[in-house]
Amino acid sequence: MTIKLTPANLFAGRKKALQNANELFDDAKILFDTGRYARAFFLIQIATEELGKYGIMATSSINALHGSLDWKRFWQRFRDHKNKTEHLLLLEDLNQFISEKQKDLFNIEENRKYSSMQENLKMKSLYCDIIDGSEDFILPSQIISRKLCETALQLLENRIGLVTSFETEVASKFKLDKLRSEDIERFYDKVGLSKLLKRRTKP
Repeated sequence: MTIKLTPANLFAGRKKALQNANELFDDAKILFDTGRYARAFFLIQIATEELGKYGIMATSSINALHGSLDWKRFWQRFRDHKNKTEHLLLLEDLNQFISEKQKDLFNIEENRKYSSMQENLKMKSLYCDIIDGSEDFILPSQIISRKLCETALQLLENRIGLVTSFETEVASKFKLDKLRSEDIERFYDKVGLSKLLKRRTKP
């Protein structure tokens, strides 16, 4: 049976996702400071996916409000790791909500490339395994270096800042029960989200 939530409960869930991303970030910093780079890297990726959940819940709650949300597809996207990262990248494209100082920290194209690599390394940061072209098993600590983890940590911090800015400047100001379809379309067109959603969230 497919679980269906009220639009209000779905929209409220975004705050929990952002809070959890912040808590995971704090845990990752503790592991980083003790030299546990592989484990820290794993938590960084999980935190990144939680930020992606934020984007999924924020956009899907509007569709739920107007009865157009496909709940089965929603839960598939909600639990798909790469889809969550894709929604985070969508938020990064909305860079007009970032302060001038934050903009200097973002190279959107490079972040996309790095995100793909980060996803591929996620499970390798937990388990020993055979790497392509090698006959020897390798430890996660041999793959995830301090520099790699530090880069991932900095990128996560920047992304949390981005999503927090979006929450403060946009999402927290939405009165979900008073939104009309035309208001939503007007907002999406204004910020360029209509084109991005069509390009990034194709089935």
